[in-house]
Amino acid sequence: MKFKLRIMALALSCGALAASAAMAGTANGVVVLTITGTFNQAVSANGVAMCTGLLYQSASPLAGGVSPNLASIGSVVNLLIHSGSQQASAPATITNNGAGFTCTVTVPYNWANAGPQMGIAYTVKASDKNGAKPGKTQQNLGTIPMPANGVTTPIAVNVSL
Repeated sequence: MKFKLRIMALALSCGALAASAAMAGTANGVVVLTITGTFNQAVSANGVAMCTGLLYQSASPLAGGVSPNLASIGSVVNLLIHSGSQQASAPATITNNGAGFTCTVTVPYNWANAGPQMGIAYTVKASDKNGAKPGKTQQNLGTIPMPANGVTTPIAVNVSL
């Protein structure tokens, strides 16, 4: 009886491995991240802001079906070691006499062994060449289902620094 149970357990685990391997595949496309926001402290005409978008392959759910809950971009680092990432940066346009900004970051991705989800995070850093530092924010937006190959996925974010 024990022998039959071991064979059944082995067959089930092989089936699970085959199913997870079937889910992995090539994923490629573009995420266009548009970040619009306001500064709590206006920047001068010399102010600059830089936006960075980060895409990462979301880790598979952990044992028991629990998915990781990421509070900030700093939490993403552990996933990047195992999953790979793509990132890009773009300067922001300062608007409203230094009170606001907007930037568009285009992040292409191409993963050979993609999972079913992609994580998205961003950073915005602003500084004033006169010495003021109006702010910085880092946020993890969480995960979305992996888009179909070749698709451009728009994501819009509003923030306050």
